[in-house]
Amino acid sequence: MSVCDDPMISDILDLVSIQSFTDDLEGIKKCQEKVAEIAERFGFEWRIAGGGRVVVVTPKGCSQKPKLGIITHIDTVPFDPKDWKYSPLGEVVNGRMYGRGVIDDKAAVIHSLYAMHDLEGLIEPSWQLIIGSSEEGEWVDMAEYLKENPVLPEFSFTADGDGIQNGCRGTLNISLKFFRVPTWRHFKTFEVVNPVWNTTPMCVRMKTQSGGYREYTGEGKHTSLEGIKISDNAIYKAYIANQAYFQREFPYFVRFMELLNKNSSGKYLFLSDYRIKDSTIPGTSVIPVDVKMSGDVLSLSLNVRLGPGVKSYDVHNAIRALKYEYRCKVSVYESVLGSYVPKDSDEIKLMLECYEDVLGMKTECTFARGTGYNAAFPNCTIFGPRFAIDHDEEDFCHQVNESRSLEDIYKFHEMLKAFVRRYLKR
Repeated sequence: MSVCDDPMISDILDLVSIQSFTDDLEGIKKCQEKVAEIAERFGFEWRIAGGGRVVVVTPKGCSQKPKLGIITHIDTVPFDPKDWKYSPLGEVVNGRMYGRGVIDDKAAVIHSLYAMHDLEGLIEPSWQLIIGSSEEGEWVDMAEYLKENPVLPEFSFTADGDGIQNGCRGTLNISLKFFRVPTWRHFKTFEVVNPVWNTTPMCVRMKTQSGGYREYTGEGKHTSLEGIKISDNAIYKAYIANQAYFQREFPYFVRFMELLNKNSSGKYLFLSDYRIKDSTIPGTSVIPVDVKMSGDVLSLSLNVRLGPGVKSYDVHNAIRALKYEYRCKVSVYESVLGSYVPKDSDEIKLMLECYEDVLGMKTECTFARGTGYNAAFPNCTIFGPRFAIDHDEEDFCHQVNESRSLEDIYKFHEMLKAFVRRYLKR
């Protein structure tokens, strides 16, 4: 039998074959229809929620408050097929499955459906699959879904991430508007080329009133990565090269940039690490990602990765302090607090046991430096579909030729079933 004759593999390929970038409503709808078709085939109940952006799948006769939830998503980051050696819409070559969503996160959608089908009759029918459609962008899906005040599972995990992760940092996207001292007019434009909220800028362009033109470059890195230095940021390089002019025209912008130079962790503003005593958990970071000059206003956009100890009042206090200390206006575009589940929780211990049983080796849980859907739900952690970083292959998530070996796809499926069976044992 060809591997493509395996119904689970075939359904993964079918879902991957549907192009569904975030905000591609037509592609998202087709993916939802595929999910609904599988749910009906397995005899599950399903409904559309969150203003048409979320699919919720449950077993027939599910209890009022499900004990377990699995959260996945059907949207993907974009791709250019010209860059790919293999099809971004799915194919199996030499024991590997290629395609956008094979790792993040379409395969996990199918894994979840098949795991529940395989375990039917062996587990308590007290589960819920929550399948979103905007994880790679602004979480309008989960915002709409949670507005409906749904009955949420007692414990949930996202089948999206690296191994077993007991939490993630939050995200705060804000813009600070600084105002020019009216007696000076050296700068005309100051802007990032192709800015992205979660990526450090690769190029900054500046023009002066006299017609001078300059570019400053940096390395584009995902803002959740460890070890990002403010000195490598293209915005900071432009600031340093023109510091004397900025001091005359935008003195409070200078004061703020000097704060970042001294302490880019943001502890003075957002107060994160003191609440959770675990040195392995990454704290808060504050990273400039965009700058734009319009008339006498300089807008600096920041991607803040919030440590898991940060509370909503910390964010409010920080914004109030920014306005007062740096005489700027602050606009908030996104605010998601981090999540945290203790390492010694029964759920984490059970995940580690299943991991060892399937892979034959022990591992430890880690903490996600980025922000995932688990931050949108209470008592929610991360479980796969990649394995622990210390002994897994290179991470091809979001990369050209995103792929996963079939062997590892099957291993994750067994790991997922093992956890669900033990957690929902009759």
